[in-house]
Amino acid sequence: AQIRASHEEDAKILIDPPELKALRDADPGLRLLDVRSREEFEAVHIEGAKLMSQPVVQEIMADGSNDRPLVIIDHQGKTCLDAAAYFIGHGLKNVRALRGGLDAWSQEVDPGVRRYKLG
Repeated sequence: AQIRASHEEDAKILIDPPELKALRDADPGLRLLDVRSREEFEAVHIEGAKLMSQPVVQEIMADGSNDRPLVIIDHQGKTCLDAAAYFIGHGLKNVRALRGGLDAWSQEVDPGVRRYKLG
């Protein structure tokens, strides 16, 4: 029962790539936080995303608007839930994690965002 509840909570946090596109279309200033490595980010990222760093995290936490949307992006959707949980645990109320990460975004929304594999 606890595993099912955890899975249901995770599902509430996940956002599908087409849903994220619709949110971005409605709010071009939507905060996107990329939790991949600097090398991955510099190679390819969603326009407008910020690479996670200590100053960026401090900026998000000091923003004061806990309801302002924040979407976490990773490579394939494997680590973004952990990052989202961190921000939720620190009082942010509107945090989502991109289902399938940048890879799914490339396949479902923007093929101009190059797919890649880590060696």
